[in-house]
Amino acid sequence: MIRLIEAKGLTFKTQVLPHLRVVTGRAVFTQYFLRANQKAGGVEGIPHGWLLAVRHHIEGDDAEPSVEALSQGFQGILSTTTNWAKAASWDDLVNWRPPSSPSEDDSLVMPPQSDDLWVTERFTKTYLSQWSVPALRSEWKYLHGKNPSPCHPNEMRGRVVRRCRSVAPSRE
Repeated sequence: MIRLIEAKGLTFKTQVLPHLRVVTGRAVFTQYFLRANQKAGGVEGIPHGWLLAVRHHIEGDDAEPSVEALSQGFQGILSTTTNWAKAASWDDLVNWRPPSSPSEDDSLVMPPQSDDLWVTERFTKTYLSQWSVPALRSEWKYLHGKNPSPCHPNEMRGRVVRRCRSVAPSRE
């Protein structure tokens, strides 16, 4: 695959791999953690190694955390999966092999990017009034075709955010 990509004139390590790392980190988050949040009893579908890797972001000491406890840690879990993808070996990246030991070093937790915050708030906060301003801006851009979907479109359809009509102030 790498040879075919480079035959097209792209440098795999500098032009393809960085994008592949971002997509893979988000894919791990979506496939394992976001899906678990959307299904009743979905936590058992998360591989044990990944649960261990994100354990420090989940409240409680349960061997199998509740969906609610899991969703409260989404920001940290997303940060863990994206940081893992940025540093993982090619073999670990392709096989979605979790880090061998969870890192509790806060220096490895990236500050949330507006898209990370948007995805987290979109799927964990019920009311728009609970969303941060950057998340609302990202949602507005997405609804108006200016922001690409941060995950598979079917996942985005799982939660419908209705467009708000602006209400003109009355002239009384």
